[in-house]
This record gives sequence, C-alpha cells and structure tokens, in this order.
Amino acid sequence: MLFTHVRLATIVSTIAAGTLAPGGGANAELASINAFNNFHVEETPATPQNSNPYQCLFEDNGAVYNKCAYKVTLDFNLPVNSEGEHTIYIRNYWNHAVGTSFNCIVYACPTSLNDHQCVVGGTATFTAPYQQKSVSVATSGAYPNMQNMALICWNLSTGDGIATMNYNP
Repeated sequence: MLFTHVRLATIVSTIAAGTLAPGGGANAELASINAFNNFHVEETPATPQNSNPYQCLFEDNGAVYNKCAYKVTLDFNLPVNSEGEHTIYIRNYWNHAVGTSFNCIVYACPTSLNDHQCVVGGTATFTAPYQQKSVSVATSGAYPNMQNMALICWNLSTGDGIATMNYNP
C-alpha cells in the first residue's frame, strides 16, 4: 500500500510540477530524474577519509537516502539543451529524519575550458518529509552553459534523502 501511495504521489507531483513550470510547461517538456540513478557523492570536510559513503547510501522506490553515521553531500548533474532560466523542482525523501534540515543549491558553469566562473542559483531548504521546493539558475548571459547544471544537496543527516527532480532541460 505504501508503495502505491508513494508512486501515486510521485506521479501527481510530476504532473503538478509540469503545470507550474515556466513558459507553458507541458509535462512532455519536463525531464523527471530518479535521484538514486543520478547522484554522486561530493566529498566535504565532514566525509571521513577512511569511509566509503557509497556503502551506506541506499535506494527506496527511486529515492537516495543516507544511512551513514555521518552527513553526506549529494551532487546531481542535470544536462541542459537550451540557454535561459532553468527551474528544478526537488522533492526530498518521504522518511526525512525528524529535527534535521539540509540545503540544495543549483549551479551553472560555463563549458569554456578557459573560464571556470560558475553562476550560483537558488537555494532550497528541506526541514520535513516529502516537501517539494524549487530552485532556479540562468544558463545564459556572462557565463553561458549549454552542457549541464549541478544540483548539490549539502550535508544530509542520517535518514535524509532526495526522491525526485523535475526540470525543463
């Protein structure tokens, strides 16, 4: 029953995100990303050097969640195929740990090999289970990026995670 509820909630959130997306936002225009299939670990000073966080990050119906005894930072690479403002709709894990919070920040970096100046976009803060938040960043202007964006979710406590992301590439 929980599986059906979670899948139905994910489908409904995907439809809702599509109707809220800028520029008309039909569902066919949104890319839906399963978090577990797209994450990488961002090494931070909080990551113990003698550990392998990939051994304690687990999947639950497509979500990636932290079962490590320490905080982890997750990095999601999101390809884009157009310049302009991109909004990412993020849904965190439905069993978010009580009393914890974490931030996700979106970044866009130029594809130029000579210029490494990244644009920092919006921040979303998660404090409760199964919240949907959005962040935006421009992939045009002084630092155009036609390759990808990075969504980095910083310092997830044990029990925290990311379920899905929907965005217009």
